[in-house]
Amino acid sequence: MSGDEVTRIRERLALAGLLAEVDGPVERPDASQVAAARAEAGRGTPLSDLVARGR
Repeated sequence: MSGDEVTRIRERLALAGLLAEVDGPVERPDASQVAAARAEAGRGTPLSDLVARGR
């Protein structure tokens, strides 16, 4: 991805209120925490099923 493309994406995310500004370095979460969050996020009704049902 080129620098210009990254800048455009960051601008769009900021305009949508989806870009968090932080002061200083951010500590990465523990790999087990990421795995647990991924497993939790994967539960429930898949979006494709909701779309197919017209919800």
